[in-house]
Amino acid sequence: MNNVLSLVIILVLVSLIVLILRKSGDKSPESFKAKVCDFEATGVSKIDCLNKCYANTNCLYYQCEKECGKCEVNNEICPWEKPKDNNNVKINESEPIEIKVDTSEGSVKISFETNRIKLYEVDGYLYQLYKTNRKSDGIIMGVFANKNCITCEKVLTGLDPTETYTVSVKPFNRNGILEESNKVNFVPIGKLSTYDFNINTPVEDLFENEYKFCDSN
Repeated sequence: MNNVLSLVIILVLVSLIVLILRKSGDKSPESFKAKVCDFEATGVSKIDCLNKCYANTNCLYYQCEKECGKCEVNNEICPWEKPKDNNNVKINESEPIEIKVDTSEGSVKISFETNRIKLYEVDGYLYQLYKTNRKSDGIIMGVFANKNCITCEKVLTGLDPTETYTVSVKPFNRNGILEESNKVNFVPIGKLSTYDFNINTPVEDLFENEYKFCDSN
């Protein structure tokens, strides 16, 4: 009798073990799917591209660096270097221009760099120069000779070495005048360190009387 009872208990235990194993086998293993970074390079600059990518929670830092930098690695045209449709150019849409100046006795060289491929239609670059504290003496305006320049330079002579001047540059096209560069103040003497007050004013109408060249006489 004891042997029969023991056998029954063993059979019950075996049946329970088999049942448990079957149930555990029916469960599909839990899958942990990694997040996929599907961001594609875009933006007006590499920094803008990186910022847009960082905002995507599926993308890690190194993935953003790889995606936004692959055009440079592959020596391809980056999205922010592609020309825009000339028919859709906006008057306030332009690549940023950061000008620098080098001075000597009575003269100044204005220079700036542009992108290898223009982001917008440009017909030229207009500079304006005036005495910082005596703007009423008049504004001198002119254009850079080469509208397609990459390293753009303009030398102005005949300046008063006892005066402080302010200079800036504005691209222009058939739609009007585009965003103004930084303004730089300088004294045309020796070799001075330039300083930028970072004053960016709204686009001025250079064809109003106030901005025509005039002299104090």
